[in-house]
Amino acid sequence: MEKAVDRCISKDVSSSRQGFLGSTNACFAVTADAGDPFLELSRGVFRSATEQVHEMAGTYEALDGVRRVALRYTKRLGFYLDVEREPDAPLPRVFVPFKLGPPGRGAGPERGARGGGAREPCITAEISALNMRIRDAAQDCMLMSLGRVEELIVSLRPGLFALHGVLDGLALLDMLGSFASLPRSTGREWTRPQMSGWEGPVAIEGGRHPVAEATDGPFQPNDVFINEAASLHIIRGVNGSGKSTLLKQVACTVVLAQAGCLVPATFASLRVTDKIFTRLGSSDSIEHCTSSFATEMLDTAFILQHCTPASLVLVDELGRSTSSTDGLAIAWAVAEELATRGSYTMFATHFPHLSRLADLYPCAQQWVLAATAENGRGIQFSYELKPGGPDIPHYGLLLGQEAGIPSELLGEAKRLSDLAEESHASAPVVSAGGPDLRGQYDAAFRVLLLARSYARGLCTDETFRRQLALVQAEEGDEGAEVG
Repeated sequence: MEKAVDRCISKDVSSSRQGFLGSTNACFAVTADAGDPFLELSRGVFRSATEQVHEMAGTYEALDGVRRVALRYTKRLGFYLDVEREPDAPLPRVFVPFKLGPPGRGAGPERGARGGGAREPCITAEISALNMRIRDAAQDCMLMSLGRVEELIVSLRPGLFALHGVLDGLALLDMLGSFASLPRSTGREWTRPQMSGWEGPVAIEGGRHPVAEATDGPFQPNDVFINEAASLHIIRGVNGSGKSTLLKQVACTVVLAQAGCLVPATFASLRVTDKIFTRLGSSDSIEHCTSSFATEMLDTAFILQHCTPASLVLVDELGRSTSSTDGLAIAWAVAEELATRGSYTMFATHFPHLSRLADLYPCAQQWVLAATAENGRGIQFSYELKPGGPDIPHYGLLLGQEAGIPSELLGEAKRLSDLAEESHASAPVVSAGGPDLRGQYDAAFRVLLLARSYARGLCTDETFRRQLALVQAEEGDEGAEVG
């Protein structure tokens, strides 16, 4: 295949967009030994006409009243002459001036570079005729060259399947080489993930973001555990505490694991994920004429239409682009729906009311990326994922203070924030069950896992009865304590 290409395509020709050079390269792209006499004839006409144009430009400089003649070229006009006259000398009649630019530009002569003369674009009858010959010869050359290239493609087509196989093999080898060299090059621990099929948890111990730790230096590892009993994780934290990075980190780990690569963690046990859905960032779409909120809603609708219990859903600050009331309502409804479907979900938010989902749904858990507020040092981030909610009140006002917002404005903002919190605190809290609901939910989930293990033959009859009795005994003790 390489020899066939070398016999047809000239090695000395390259692609160019620089005016006449591009046309020349196109005419001589096919080798001279291609065996087509008509192609060689057209090339001869092209060369001869081009040489005559340059010779004619030299003869015009000898005319009276002409100081200098420069040969120019444009793709639309072809060759033309840039004529500079002597001061106060008339333009020889052989030259026909024309407007080079659009109306209002290039309409009159320009002052010469050395002063005293005038420069203007001109054409002559001889140059115009040679332009037509060059244009026709170039068109003939390109048509015949295109025919030769098409013949080459037809001759190479039977070998393309083998070439594609070689390319696929090289791509696979490059990927495997990258998988092998990446952990060693970072100097951090990468581990082989355990895949548990379509069922099981997403358990990541000491997980890290592979790109962030490579570009930003030391990285704070975090543990993530999502299973059917805890499928919805509400994540809160101060702005800049790492919520978005954590969501992207989990997505990267799942993708790397299912691609067959080691993952940046000390331990990872993952189930097979059919789809990863993300609602990250806040930006409009100019090409689709949609606002930031419309883009959020379109992404959210797509997630709800296509996610399954085997999907991983990552949502970052849903509802930020509309009013706080509507944004909270939409975020709450979407989180409830995802919890009901059982999709493994990480839901980052600044809405404190979403923390109540952990009280209403046993499968919901609340987490926070820790940070502390120190006098004189502002907010200090640890980037560590912990259970619970933010322990820094009014962290948005603190960040505003660090940004330089006037203190009197921040004081008024704090007063209004306190009033809003008092009104929300007076609203009744609806509970979905009694105080022992979570314990009952955990017991039911243990029985479900035990039944699956027994159905797959992973435990004997005796083991199944013993474990079931243990769950029943623990549930009875907890019911007695509650009573």
